[in-house]
Amino acid sequence: MQWTVKWLPEAVKDLENLDKSIRNKIFKAATKLEIDPFSYGKPLGEKLGIDLVGLRKVAVQGYRLVYLLEEKAVFVAIVTVGKREDLEAYKTAAKRIARYRELTGNELKRLFELLR
Repeated sequence: MQWTVKWLPEAVKDLENLDKSIRNKIFKAATKLEIDPFSYGKPLGEKLGIDLVGLRKVAVQGYRLVYLLEEKAVFVAIVTVGKREDLEAYKTAAKRIARYRELTGNELKRLFELLR
């Protein structure tokens, strides 16, 4: 089964801000997710009070590529790319996921209101 890898716009910016050599390595890691995102990445949970349940990571030379699997749609969403130091990548991922979940929840509420 082939997975589609999609990047959040913020994750693309993360990638653009990196040195070209590390950017290429992270991009190669992301392409491996198209084949088997379950085996290649490792699950995240709670890290020092940061809720990362449902997210996974790939380690690339001190950086973390954090992603979310959407099994029904068969795609991988890259949430963030950042350094492991001070849990930078994980904090950013948690903020972005919380914001997207809030936006999605608001959209669902609006749709529900329209359908009433």
